[in-house]
Amino acid sequence: MATGGQSKATGVTPQGLPDACDPAKLPSATAGLEKAKALLKEAGAENLTFTMSTYTTDPVLGQIAQIMQRIGVNMKIELTDEGTWANRVYVESPPNFEASMTWFAGYVDGAMVSKWWNPDTSLWNKAFMKTDPELNALIDKAAGDLPGPARAATFQQLCDRADTNAEMIPLATRPQYLAYRLDTLSPSIVASEGYGNPYRMVSAFRELGR
Repeated sequence: MATGGQSKATGVTPQGLPDACDPAKLPSATAGLEKAKALLKEAGAENLTFTMSTYTTDPVLGQIAQIMQRIGVNMKIELTDEGTWANRVYVESPPNFEASMTWFAGYVDGAMVSKWWNPDTSLWNKAFMKTDPELNALIDKAAGDLPGPARAATFQQLCDRADTNAEMIPLATRPQYLAYRLDTLSPSIVASEGYGNPYRMVSAFRELGR
């Protein structure tokens, strides 16, 4: 809703890339609200309140806060400038946040971005993620699998495991917009931009007659 219907729900392997896992099959997608409430009660975390820290993503957080309310969780939103946010999440030791939201590139293959879920090799998230040997083994297996049904099955297991750990949770793909005038410009646009750069082909843009 926050992205106007332009994004897609996703797991660790971005939707739209070959062999990507099905987000509708993830444990969190199939559990339901009552299961979530039961887990909170079991953990003694009823009437829970936490703060989500971020920068410039308030519309998305508003939707998440509404969903949290449905299971009895109060989510406060803290917006800061990007420098303050980055310092709290990536620099301070231990990290100074309860929960945080940001985005990163999905690259051009699910086996690439999934490596971010191994803190021993990605390093930037080691302060707030634990090493999971089972997940790391799936990440390595996916990197060695050839494209096709076998790799798709590995990706699904990988996504399920990361979803169960619930340390770094993918939500949706991030849409980007590039506006131009049809009468003045003929742009070259990559259909699936894995690095978050909508101007990648700008040198190939062709100016039309004025």
